[in-house]
Amino acid sequence: MTSLLIHATGFAALALNVTGLIRTSDRSLRNSTGWASALWAVNNLLIGAQSAAALCVLSVGRQASASVVQGRHARTQLITCCTFLCVTFVVGVLTWNGAATLLTTTGSLLATYAMFYMRGALLRIAMLAAAALWMYNAWAYDSWWQMFGNLVTGGAAAYGAWRAKSADSTNTSTPAAGTIAAAGSA
Repeated sequence: MTSLLIHATGFAALALNVTGLIRTSDRSLRNSTGWASALWAVNNLLIGAQSAAALCVLSVGRQASASVVQGRHARTQLITCCTFLCVTFVVGVLTWNGAATLLTTTGSLLATYAMFYMRGALLRIAMLAAAALWMYNAWAYDSWWQMFGNLVTGGAAAYGAWRAKSADSTNTSTPAAGTIAAAGSA
C-alpha cells in the first residue's frame, strides 16, 4: 500500500509541476506548483525524508502567499518574502540531516525568492536550478520518482523558460494596433 501511495503522489506531483512550468502564466505556475508541493510533502514523508517534507509543506504556504501579494505594495511583498526566507532557513536548521538538507534548503530559498520577485523565463530558470539542487535529496533517499520528477521538472522548466521568452519577445516586437494608429495620425 505504501509503495502505491509513493507512486501515486509522485506521479500526481510531477504532472502538476510540469503543467505549471510549461505554461507561460506565472499565476498558473504558482498555483500548480503549490498543489504539487503538497503532494511532494506526502511523498517525502512516505520515503522518510522529513527535512524535505517540512520544506515542501512550507512551500505550499509560500506559493499561496506569493500569489496573494503579487501586485500589492512592495513592502508587503518584501515582508512576506523575508518571512518565508527566514522560516525556510529555520526549518532547514531544525531538520538538519547533512548535505541533503543543505541542498534542499538552498533550493527552497532560491525558489522562495523566485516566486516573489521573478517573472517569465527567469522564474522558470530559477525553478530549474531549484530542481537541480533537490536532485541530491532524491538520490540520497533512493527515490526514483523524485529523480525522474526533478529531471522532467528541469526539462519542463527549460521549455517553459523558452516559451515565456518567446512570448515576451513576440509581445514586445509587434507594436500594438493603437500604436500604429497613433503614429499614422501624427
